[in-house]
Amino acid sequence: MDITPIHYPLTQRIRFLNATDNLLLDFYKCNTLEAFGVIPGNISNYIQCMHGINTFKICYNTKKETLASAFIDIKPESSCTICAVGCKNELSIYSIHETETTEKTDYAFIKLCMLSKKNHLSDLYANNNIIVGAIEPMGISKYVAFFPGYYDFKLKKSGSDETFAELNKCYLKAGLFYSLYVIEKVTNINYNQIILSENSN
Repeated sequence: MDITPIHYPLTQRIRFLNATDNLLLDFYKCNTLEAFGVIPGNISNYIQCMHGINTFKICYNTKKETLASAFIDIKPESSCTICAVGCKNELSIYSIHETETTEKTDYAFIKLCMLSKKNHLSDLYANNNIIVGAIEPMGISKYVAFFPGYYDFKLKKSGSDETFAELNKCYLKAGLFYSLYVIEKVTNINYNQIILSENSN
């Protein structure tokens, strides 16, 4: 079942995701250090943020060298994940809108975020059943509804049985919204990393 849930944000908040394979990063907003030493594959806690155009930049941890910068429009009463994607010489900043809800529901919801620039389409499987198909590099799927419980996730190249990322024994709780972030592994060309994050945390 593919459901686009109702969005009930409480305030504008941002968090920072280091979607690189091997860079220790500092995240700045409007020249203020907001997240220090975020290790690869980790997400910071949410912080409150003024809505409107904000300037973001990413630097090496403890160094002033700017690797990427961007202007991002933070919408009123929204939640957003600011992502550092790529490698040292090709680092980019992306923003991903996160959905939350105050509605009571018997389902959990997941969207897939392909934070990888590899040039192939991808299919997402849960417990060996395809749930999202043909997601493009840097693509984001709609939310998909799940019954609560444990799931094993696999990513395969579309039209093949080649698995290039997996995450096992993930428990999904009813009423919560999750994001699966797929991070490209530049140090291992055959396997990527998957991060499962609850949107409200």
